[in-house]
Amino acid sequence: MIILNNGILETEGMSGSDRRALEWIRFFSKRFSVKVITSQHGTLRYQNLNLPNMQIFATGKKQSKTHVLVFYVRQVFEAWRHLKSFSDVQVIYSSSDTIADAIPAFLFKRKHPSVKWIAGCHLIQPHPLAKFFKKKFKNFHFSSTLYGWFSQRLLFFSFRKYADLILVSNALDRQTLIYRGISVERVMVTPGAVSCSSGYQRVDVNCCYEGCFIGRNHPQKGIQDVFEIWFKVVQKYPHAKLSFISDYPYALFQKKTKALGLEQNIFYQGFLMGDRKLRLLQKSKVLLFPSYHESFGLVALEALACGVPVVAYELKELQDYYGPEMVRVALGDTGAFSDRIIELLKDSSHRQVLSQKGVETSQKFTWEKTADLILSNLSSTQGPRPISFT
Repeated sequence: MIILNNGILETEGMSGSDRRALEWIRFFSKRFSVKVITSQHGTLRYQNLNLPNMQIFATGKKQSKTHVLVFYVRQVFEAWRHLKSFSDVQVIYSSSDTIADAIPAFLFKRKHPSVKWIAGCHLIQPHPLAKFFKKKFKNFHFSSTLYGWFSQRLLFFSFRKYADLILVSNALDRQTLIYRGISVERVMVTPGAVSCSSGYQRVDVNCCYEGCFIGRNHPQKGIQDVFEIWFKVVQKYPHAKLSFISDYPYALFQKKTKALGLEQNIFYQGFLMGDRKLRLLQKSKVLLFPSYHESFGLVALEALACGVPVVAYELKELQDYYGPEMVRVALGDTGAFSDRIIELLKDSSHRQVLSQKGVETSQKFTWEKTADLILSNLSSTQGPRPISFT
């Protein structure tokens, strides 16, 4: 089996597609000998897994002045340099719909038609003009959205003709691909998950922070709203502390907090993974999840697994997965968002109820369950079986 996780741009920051590939390989490697093709930024992540049945093949490394598109094109050639030497391959999995992952997989599938191609497509890009007409996309950058939308539409053609199984993260995205002409039996919903073996459960942890935010430096994550939301919380609780876990530029963070007088209220942690991230999450009373566009909301699930209540914007794509354990407000309503946080900080008994419900919800989602279903659906002639959340 070949896994292409070839579009990783930096050591810090991890997309949902990257996380899925990193988790699923633990289970795929039990069935297959796995070859991972990843950028130099991604090699350490896979080396840390220490899996005996895995080989890592490094490609390029993005330089600070290199445009993302130029880097991706180079990565296509770097990946192909490795791929053309491989033989006796049963499955190739492109972990994302970036051209660095999908195009090498497409070329390999064309050259070796008997190989099964699993294509990851975990976030459907909005139309580039949507930023002018839809509130949820108002902060998106037009040029990057245009590139993402256009490249994704081109890749949909290759998915339609060559992919054996396309993985999406929610029912809305599945319907979009079906509408685009991809047959129903080849599109499978694969939600995120938490690892049963990881230390999610909060055990006698003293809460050092009233709130926690975890998110990549991308407009879809609602970072622009975090400062405004916490400013309003601090009006009620002057000493309220927020743990800020992100690759958001530190200089810009300092500028924002200073302008709002929040230097003693928001604490920059940088990008964190694994236990370091979980420990800070467990020390928080509430997770702020102000995303404007999501595929599944993996960070929210991790918070629920830790017993930390979540406050989020109302998003249709999350409705299949989360119920009353996630407190939701209208999209972009930072005032209502702050009010819900304040209510939870006041009411520890309600937080405890939500905490218990959240833990119960998180236990329905495991990486092993989705990995097993992916492989079984790949060989099925009857189309993907849905994943049960009961």
